Amino acid sequence: MSFLKKSLEKRIQELEQSIEAQKTELAAYHQVLALESGKPAEVVMTAAAASEPAKAPKKKAAKEASKKAAKKSVPASSTSSKPVSTAFNGSRSDFVAAAIKDSGSAGITPLEISAAFAARKVAVSKNLVYNVLSLMFKRKLVRKDDGRYYPLAAAAPTAPSAKPASSPTAPKKSRISEEGMRRIIAATKKRWALKRAGKGK
Repeated sequence: MSFLKKSLEKRIQELEQSIEAQKTELAAYHQVLALESGKPAEVVMTAAAASEPAKAPKKKAAKEASKKAAKKSVPASSTSSKPVSTAFNGSRSDFVAAAIKDSGSAGITPLEISAAFAARKVAVSKNLVYNVLSLMFKRKLVRKDDGRYYPLAAAAPTAPSAKPASSPTAPKKSRISEEGMRRIIAATKKRWALKRAGKGK
């Protein structure tokens, strides 16, 4: 029973954290919508918060899990990074890298980067931000924590779009021509023939 209880509590905690992350994403979407419609972001977010029905978990275990998740998760207002001040230079991947660098210790979410693109009226595909972030994470240029991306101190200044430095090419293997192969075979046969003749004597 204790194993089942632990697994249930862990699953409830994961779901609570997922809900918190979705709320943060929803807030970012409201900010983008506010920017596009010309309304103050606070008004849109207040209306969205008022329309959400408050549902408390019925079970005691769910309440405890939600309390733990609330302690671990920082409110969206405090974790949201400062607005991206970098100007768009034509390269979307450079802009993503610059946005993460500007966020500093506060970090930034993919939706906040998308909002920065939208504020500059730059069209991006649905998965571009996620693809660039994934590539930067693989190259250890950023770290990910609870849906937010943070710049690493050892991050290279080059953007992920830049091609990696070409490694020194290995020397090409020399190939023997057909004529050379025939000569080698003939010489080998001659050597073995002489060797057999010497043994025969």
